[in-house]
Amino acid sequence: MSSDFQMDDGPQASNLTFGECQHVILKDTEPLHTIDNPLPIPHNSPDMLKIRLRRMGAKKKPSYRLVVVDSRASRDGASLSIIGHYDPLTDPETVVIKEEEALKWLGQGAQPTATASRLLSKTGIMDKFKSAKEKA
Repeated sequence: MSSDFQMDDGPQASNLTFGECQHVILKDTEPLHTIDNPLPIPHNSPDMLKIRLRRMGAKKKPSYRLVVVDSRASRDGASLSIIGHYDPLTDPETVVIKEEEALKWLGQGAQPTATASRLLSKTGIMDKFKSAKEKA
């Protein structure tokens, strides 16, 4: 591993190169945020909710829970609510969704993924939500 050391005499940063890694050291800069200038709220803020599937079941025998999660959570991460379940291996596939909870979360702005949207449409929940939204 080579340890090449290079200095950049620029006013903002010094570049150190160790092999293929490059490290930047900032010096004499103002803080990125202050009380008067807070950090901007990221586009993916915690209040952005998704309705998605969480994989359950054994190896090669999947079943899924329909859950409401923060959009940044991993597929099997923490969820806010379990609103139903889906079993693709049965014939026909089994879909059970708590309609009142699904409508509540959709009303609060939760965005379903493509597969979750298909399941909600199959049970008629998306149609009820859209008609209620048009009446309001």
